[in-house]
Amino acid sequence: MYRCLLSPARLVAITLLVPSLLALLLAVILQYGFHYYPCTLCIYERWPYFISTLIAIGLLLMENGNRFLIYFAVASLFSGALITLYHIGVEMHLFTMPENCAITYRETLNITNLYEQITTNEIVRCDDPQKLLGIRLTYLNLLYSLGSAFLVIFACVRNENRSAN
Repeated sequence: MYRCLLSPARLVAITLLVPSLLALLLAVILQYGFHYYPCTLCIYERWPYFISTLIAIGLLLMENGNRFLIYFAVASLFSGALITLYHIGVEMHLFTMPENCAITYRETLNITNLYEQITTNEIVRCDDPQKLLGIRLTYLNLLYSLGSAFLVIFACVRNENRSAN
């Protein structure tokens, strides 16, 4: 049997921090390294990972873990999965696309302003699926978000079982 040098609460925090940071890092690498520009819903899907990262850092700084923060972080990851499910529905044309997902140029008054907006902004529609190795990024994000949430739940349950023994 081995003994871990980290407290059980900190292990849960690390279990939350690593997947959340990795998701944000992969999103930035895909965007800036491989030119997979995000749509509006893709940006919304990053927020739960950002929130979970902040919570995990807070948990690491605490002496003992805070159950409420852990529950909130898991709920954040599940909300990310819900946002992704909505995004999948938009890609499959099951739901209407939010208005801020398509750039409109109604406010542009002349051709020069229109040209400037087109050349400076990367236009990405929410209903146009982006693929990596033939798999939609929304599918990958859904699996990753759910997997991260269940990983943290597993770490919490394991932590509780160790505390009971």
